[in-house]
Amino acid sequence: MEATKGDNVMVDIPQLPHVTNLELDFRSLNNHIFGACVSSILARCSNLQHLSLGINKSYIRRCGDVCCICGCVGSWKEDKISLDHLREVEFNGFSGQECHDMAHLLLLNSPALQRMSVVVEVSGDISWDDSSDDESPPCKKEIMETSVLTLPHPRGKWRARASANEATSEYEWTPRP
Repeated sequence: MEATKGDNVMVDIPQLPHVTNLELDFRSLNNHIFGACVSSILARCSNLQHLSLGINKSYIRRCGDVCCICGCVGSWKEDKISLDHLREVEFNGFSGQECHDMAHLLLLNSPALQRMSVVVEVSGDISWDDSSDDESPPCKKEIMETSVLTLPHPRGKWRARASANEATSEYEWTPRP
């Protein structure tokens, strides 16, 4: 789906109550639309049980628009989404504040959640903050790991998992017994 600046393509997406499994592969040059798009789609899937989010980090860059509303009060980050049936989330390509905020939203709005797995990929091209300063330092692996571990953990706990390769770190949230 191609959109131009100012288009609200989400208004054309109907309610999707029969969707129980959803895989979203996000490939956009503008990471500030990631959260708003995903949040809007999730709000339409009232019976969602399994969610897989994939982010191709080679497409993502920071929002440089000082007039952008992506971080304003009243944005998607404060949404209350009914994800009462969501049991499992897989999050691949986790990087930066936008992903942290999405994971936070999912943890707080999914009372039936049984597992969230997060794969952190770190390269020299990813910046932690969303400022327009092109000189901001790239993420260090330790910063990304701290980002995951500082996510809220109501009813559960985070633990590190064995990673598939040296370029990633993997974490899993599970409920407390």
